[in-house]
Amino acid sequence: YYMKLYYDFDLVGVYQVQSTGISNYQFESFLKHQTLRVPEHSIMDEFEGLVKPIVNEIENLGRQVEILEANKSQLLPRLMSGKLSVEDLDIEFPLSMQATDSNIQ
Repeated sequence: YYMKLYYDFDLVGVYQVQSTGISNYQFESFLKHQTLRVPEHSIMDEFEGLVKPIVNEIENLGRQVEILEANKSQLLPRLMSGKLSVEDLDIEFPLSMQATDSNIQ
């Protein structure tokens, strides 16, 4: 997880050398310039137990977003062109999306 932070904040780029389109990580340089503290296994296990469900949920939501974006990309052109109509559908909108007299202008 510590190394993931380095990656997420684009700090690993400092230690990468790229040639012919392939990035190589310079571990020796990284270890020379960075202090890498490793906690006891019991602490790492406890941390993983807390964080793993969160990471799994993030990954799951990411997959759902990809599926929804793909569906949107397929449906939107059909809706815009009129090939797909929603006029005859009985759609119940959430309360926050329902039109009220004060919302209609």
